[in-house]
Amino acid sequence: MVHQIIPKNETEYIIANTIDDIENVDAKEAFIKFHADSIYPALEAIVKNSPLDETCKNPISIHLAATKIAEEQINKTASLDLPEGIKQLFQKELSKKEQISLLKGVTISQEQLGTIFLYASDIGYKFSQYRFSDKPKKYIGADLPSFIHLKDDGTIEHYGETSLTDGQMKEIVIVSGFVLARILNNGTHWHCFYQNKNGVSGKESGQYGSKSHIHYISDSFGISLDEIIKGFKGGICPHSKVHIVLND
Repeated sequence: MVHQIIPKNETEYIIANTIDDIENVDAKEAFIKFHADSIYPALEAIVKNSPLDETCKNPISIHLAATKIAEEQINKTASLDLPEGIKQLFQKELSKKEQISLLKGVTISQEQLGTIFLYASDIGYKFSQYRFSDKPKKYIGADLPSFIHLKDDGTIEHYGETSLTDGQMKEIVIVSGFVLARILNNGTHWHCFYQNKNGVSGKESGQYGSKSHIHYISDSFGISLDEIIKGFKGGICPHSKVHIVLND
């Protein structure tokens, strides 16, 4: 996990956590560990300045508390309902045409995306994740700030020293891209849910391309798993017309 603490001012911080690429793990175990590790620094700061007994302030106690909070969060996500069409992906032997038909018009929340991975894990699927990101080549080596945020009104918010102008930082945000792929594999079948910047931003063509969405592809689409993993690692997405809309 990549963990960053970015100062906003003397009393406020932005905590950013990014999960590393992982392969063939138990989704629930991986998610609990990631969330516990993410919660730990904030919990440590709270406990350190509290009137609690010193035995509650040692790293082991704080980690146990963070893990308990993470387990509660993950269990809540696992308990959410899923569209029946998504469940059937993992329950039946389906052709590409049947899978596309089941997913047509399906919408889920961001939380339910996690529910999919936990549901599949419960019935024997292992979880993998691959992430690719890039920025404009002309800014490689530039003194980038620690954090850049392009607001809805088009203005730039940033933290950390930089010689870049607001226009240059805006260009970095607009031009930079990412690919995030999650793969579920039980040794016989695999299913992949992937997203990129244009898809999440609703800037693609197609019936649902103008809405924030993720894509789906599987072994039934006639492409090898090794081939798509190699592509994802290089920032290349396979072709899929399946758009699963993400609600706020």
